[in-house]
Amino acid sequence: MTKRKDGVAGIDDGALKKRITIEKSDGRPWSELPMDLLGDISRKLNLVDHLAFCGVCRSWRMSALASESDVIASQPPLVVLPSISADNVLSLYNIFEENTYQIELPTFASKDCCGLSSGYLVFQDRKGQDELWLINPITRHELKFPTPPTNISHATITSPTTPSDSSFVALSKDFVHFLFYRPSDDKWTIYKTPELKCFYADIIVFKGQVYVLTCNGKIWNLRIQSDASLTLFAVCRP
Repeated sequence: MTKRKDGVAGIDDGALKKRITIEKSDGRPWSELPMDLLGDISRKLNLVDHLAFCGVCRSWRMSALASESDVIASQPPLVVLPSISADNVLSLYNIFEENTYQIELPTFASKDCCGLSSGYLVFQDRKGQDELWLINPITRHELKFPTPPTNISHATITSPTTPSDSSFVALSKDFVHFLFYRPSDDKWTIYKTPELKCFYADIIVFKGQVYVLTCNGKIWNLRIQSDASLTLFAVCRP
């Protein structure tokens, strides 16, 4: 302790610096919070807050990316609304919170959306000249597949956990053909409808298996291994 000229007792400079050092050492920078704690916090955020959380610092971003799939999977369904006035803006409407979020993407003015799979929007060039373009509007991750031989719909990827190594399956726009492309292929494989006077109705991927529904109510299973084949899937009726 020292005594100031005005007679008031005070703290000398050395003691003050020591006290400040001790106070600083007792605290912990926000960037050094435990990863487990950051992960618990990020998983409780809504979509917009999660994206803001990623922009705080490097450690927060690393933690948020580690739990990103859980966060996105926990979000309520979002309705995708293209902008009328801009060719590079999508609006995502939350039907539960009644909020609309706008996201800017690379221009897709000359493309049509032909599918939605595992968070990726699938765009096809209207003239059939460019590659298929898949983009996740939240993470901005992009994938590209070769141009299909015909216009497609109901497009989907087969592996949501490793989309970069995924196969791609789709129906033709006239629902007469079923198409698929594997990473090891050099061209698309096309199947016509397995039965006469019948067309494809829908396609779904479940646990890595591809199932195709035809208009007569039959379900077909596509095996996309080296010996790709389309076989009738037995359905037990009650």
